[in-house]
Amino acid sequence: MKTATKSTTKSTTKATAAKTSATKAAQKSTAAKTAKSANKAEAKSDAAAGLKELFVDCLKDIYWAEKALYKTLPKMSKNATTQGLKDAIDSHTTETENHVKRLEQAFEMIGKKATAKKCEAMAGLLKEGEDILESTEPGPV
Repeated sequence: MKTATKSTTKSTTKATAAKTSATKAAQKSTAAKTAKSANKAEAKSDAAAGLKELFVDCLKDIYWAEKALYKTLPKMSKNATTQGLKDAIDSHTTETENHVKRLEQAFEMIGKKATAKKCEAMAGLLKEGEDILESTEPGPV
């Protein structure tokens, strides 16, 4: 009978050890999955924040460009020597004013103040336009 008891005790001990081992493995697996899931969520959150920052930065750049163009177009219209060119520039001035308003609405929709960041590309184009106006004599050119 002692042999049967010892055998049963050994079997019970082995079964308990196996259950404990399986439980620890399951806990480790669950912890690893939770950590992996948290890392993915953090990476997605970082990516979303980065994309939003890029979006706002681009809006600021475009806002500056449109406002600068809006200020410059009347000067170009004034220097236009044909009615057709003057009308085209005036029409574009109205369109650009609407672009500025839509950009301000976009800022409002994302809960940000409409602020401008200098757009070097537009600044270069406007500088080139001013140089042309200064160096070109009135007339058909």
